[in-house]
Amino acid sequence: MRPSWWKFAAGALTLLLPNMAQADGIAIRPDLLKPGEIRLDGMIKEWPTALTTLGKTISGSPGRDTAMRGTIAYDETNIYIAAEFNDEKLVRTAKCGDAEDHASLVLAFPIRGSYVQHEVDLFPGDPGKAAGCVKMRGAPVTGGKIVEAPRGVPGQYSFEAIIPWKTFPEAERVRVGLRAALRYYDGDGRSIKAIVSTSTEVPPGDLPRLAIDAEQSLEDGLLKEKRITSPPVHDKFADLFGDGMVERVAVYDRYLVVLGPRYREGREYYFTDLGVDVTAGQMPMFDVRDVNGDGKADIVLRRRIGKPGEYREILVVLSMGTSEAPFQIFQHEVGIRGPSGSISNEVRLGAKSIEILPGNVTGYTAATYREPIENQMDPLLFPWGPIRSQTYEWNGKTYIKTREDKQAPGRVVRSKARALPPPARPPTPDEMQDQVYALYKRERRVNGSEKPRFDVATDLAEDERNERVLLHGRDLVVFGKGFKGGAGYAFLTLEQFNDPSDVVDLTARDITDDGKAEIFVRGVMRSKAPKDSGLKAGTVVGREVVLVYSVGARGISRVFGAETGREIGEKRVQGALAFLPGAKGLDIEVRPGQAFGFTDRTYPFQQDRDKVGGLEPLLLPWSGGALARYHWDGTQFVR
Repeated sequence: MRPSWWKFAAGALTLLLPNMAQADGIAIRPDLLKPGEIRLDGMIKEWPTALTTLGKTISGSPGRDTAMRGTIAYDETNIYIAAEFNDEKLVRTAKCGDAEDHASLVLAFPIRGSYVQHEVDLFPGDPGKAAGCVKMRGAPVTGGKIVEAPRGVPGQYSFEAIIPWKTFPEAERVRVGLRAALRYYDGDGRSIKAIVSTSTEVPPGDLPRLAIDAEQSLEDGLLKEKRITSPPVHDKFADLFGDGMVERVAVYDRYLVVLGPRYREGREYYFTDLGVDVTAGQMPMFDVRDVNGDGKADIVLRRRIGKPGEYREILVVLSMGTSEAPFQIFQHEVGIRGPSGSISNEVRLGAKSIEILPGNVTGYTAATYREPIENQMDPLLFPWGPIRSQTYEWNGKTYIKTREDKQAPGRVVRSKARALPPPARPPTPDEMQDQVYALYKRERRVNGSEKPRFDVATDLAEDERNERVLLHGRDLVVFGKGFKGGAGYAFLTLEQFNDPSDVVDLTARDITDDGKAEIFVRGVMRSKAPKDSGLKAGTVVGREVVLVYSVGARGISRVFGAETGREIGEKRVQGALAFLPGAKGLDIEVRPGQAFGFTDRTYPFQQDRDKVGGLEPLLLPWSGGALARYHWDGTQFVR
């Protein structure tokens, strides 16, 4: 159930599809036409789609001489109808009365959980006697037109008709998720004797689907390839691009799908693997609304990483912006379920703000909570913790934390939850060791005025005094008063990186619980794509990596390395790392993440099963949700 604080923002039109019963009838697959492709002359030879028989009887007993076949097409401006019908005694007058012989298009639009239905009557002309006309609710349709032609056999006719989209108020914004039927009314001038249709008389939401070209591509592509036959778990409509026309945002099985009448010219769809088992309840919240006040709807979801019984829950906000693929603009850990209980933070979404509050707790207390603290994003808030609420506001580019309210002192209860040890800090003047630093620069021929890009101090080796660890160019350098008698240094050149700027972060923390910190290096390894990747020659692939080093008597050695992301241009696959309590210190868990701009079909690489270049493999979002966990064996992290 959606919390009571969940409100729809003004300006974001969100439409919900109700639970659909099985449509009773035959769905017509309309063609998306090019301008001028159809010439309205009553002859239907140039139509690309086969005609569908109106095989359902709504009322009366149609005679053998009463039958119709028809089809539908559309473009940006109009809907087109083509049909052939038999009626040995065509009853038509200049009045185009309801009791006369005529066809109709029944069209239903999904609006706010139900459907709005319209019926447009199509009266073919009786050649030489009465002109054709197009009406809705008894009034002529502006811009509507119908042209009939005899088929050379008495009582057999064909016609083509145009109905402008502007005939339907809803079509100004909604042209996806439609339902439709074609009907033929056999009248005698006084009453209707029989009605045949592509559907029986059902509620608007149970009419056969009228799938636009992109929806047909979805059915023929993803749904067919993945053998998905069940309806979407979530099916919503909202304006993601701010052009006034809504897109369809759906979740089929574990796949997020975006399509629309103007998105990718109305012919293609976007999809990505969410990396969670949605049908097993691993995505308890999914909605589409404007959360940053830019007039464009965003995708908001809560996804659970782990198993149904044990997981971490993350709030994620995705935006389309000017891109054709959704990208992440916010994430925050908001829940956990473990062996001893669960915690679920409360989330309040404003017009341009997101507020996180501690929410509810079951089973856990400050004394019994033993789970690790998330360090890849802002972590879960605890009912017993020092923070009462966090507020993030949109600054036009990203969300920034603008407020953090503290709990009243009497309510704060210190938790014994295990967190990562604090990171390294800048060195003090006493830790500078200028003489040893100068020795390194002289022997490595470093310009005397050159400054290190990273420079921190922590206890890495030998006695309890801190060492200084810094990055000069690509050199990782360690020295200190208690290291090598205070007279020497150790260095390691990070040859994995082509340029010093490819190293994006350096810190140090003790994760092996031996009192000595390990050095963490995060950077991007760049190389040309292999020939068998199918990519254009010379394409540069960036591999985001995390490298962990230990410092000992023999110098600096790598004890763990993993690929956590891969990028080609603006497209990327992003994984994640987590630190969990282990038998010795903390274990490292590698998790699948999200894809931005890639799908399992367009990503040019396979899931690696073994180390690549000495690095643990990146786990892809569509790899089945498997996790890889590594523990400290005394010398390195092993699986």
